[in-house]
Amino acid sequence: MQCCIADFSQSKLFGRVYQDFSLEGIRDVRYLSPEGFQRDCKDESALKQMDIYALGLVFWELSRRCHDLYQGVVVPPFEVAFQQEIGFDPTFEQMKVLLGKNVRPLFPQIWKDSNPAIQLLKETITDSWDDDGEARLNIETIVQRMMELDTLWMKYRLTTETSGCNPH
Repeated sequence: MQCCIADFSQSKLFGRVYQDFSLEGIRDVRYLSPEGFQRDCKDESALKQMDIYALGLVFWELSRRCHDLYQGVVVPPFEVAFQQEIGFDPTFEQMKVLLGKNVRPLFPQIWKDSNPAIQLLKETITDSWDDDGEARLNIETIVQRMMELDTLWMKYRLTTETSGCNPH
């Protein structure tokens, strides 16, 4: 029951043949970025930003299952990105319309006005799935923020434990 992202060997192959990229090979369009619905992207930089968008959605899915982020509240069952908005198997056209309205998955209500670590996580996710591909974070910034998250989380936990306010 632990998540792992694997098979990066395919990314090298894809990187060499990105000029031939086509939407026809995509089976699950829920992870396709808004600009992916507008045209076939042949620019390697644009493809990388499309990956950042998808990574933001994966972070959303993973973080929603993290017990520590719910501070004692029951963790909801797993759901894929956009499941509440459009179901399990959206079509290309359904996703195109949804993203055209700038819809994104919702964060749990308990995360509102929560600790700084959760706020930075939310900010990282939303900055990763920005409607404008060029405004999205780059991978270096994401890595830096993930390292900051660990420090913020530990600081928050120490502060709440010493103040007698245990979130668990």
